[in-house]
Amino acid sequence: MWFWKSRDRIIIGKTANGDATVQLPDSKVQPRIRMVVDANDVPGMEFLDGEGNVVYKLPPE
Repeated sequence: MWFWKSRDRIIIGKTANGDATVQLPDSKVQPRIRMVVDANDVPGMEFLDGEGNVVYKLPPE
């Protein structure tokens, strides 16, 4: 897995299985929003609390 990180608190990367990801962390550098387009071109978005637990997911399960 590789990630490009910027000082502007955005993380853009690609996982080993081909998922493209964008993560937006809070001021404590904890991921709070995670956007993914998986290797099958299926998009998704997750909203996380301060402990990293998913509190809302699109599309909903």
